[in-house]
Amino acid sequence: MRESKTEVERRNESLRREIDILNQDKAFLSRENTNLEERAKRLEDKVDRTELSLLEAKKQAEKYMDRVLSANDDVKSKFDQQYSREMQELKDRQTKELGEAKQNLVDLYERKVEYLTERKDEQERRITKLESDLREKSKVYEDVVFEFRQFQKNADLELGS
Repeated sequence: MRESKTEVERRNESLRREIDILNQDKAFLSRENTNLEERAKRLEDKVDRTELSLLEAKKQAEKYMDRVLSANDDVKSKFDQQYSREMQELKDRQTKELGEAKQNLVDLYERKVEYLTERKDEQERRITKLESDLREKSKVYEDVVFEFRQFQKNADLELGS
């Protein structure tokens, strides 16, 4: 009986340690999630700065264009074409870079969410199994205690007779 009780206590202590480990895992994953959110915010800030830089570049290009256009209509036509092409290339490149950055963030976040979900599911299954094991062991322990009391009662009755 003492051995069973000791086994149950050891098992209970083991479960407590596993719960502590799970809580530590949860805290770590929460920190990781926070770090990823901060990283995403920094990347969004970088995108905003890039857009501001693009706007500044557009302003500079417009100033330059005004000076050139006043000098010659022929040059103006060529410049307009080149300016439009370069601006479209800048827009296309920025759109591509923003799309890639966004996709990278989405992929990273999805992988982290998938990992955290899998980890959570795994831990929930483990907790469920451990709880089931504890219930089974508690039932067996109660049965053993009941049988011991019955034997003790029978022994007392036999000794008393």
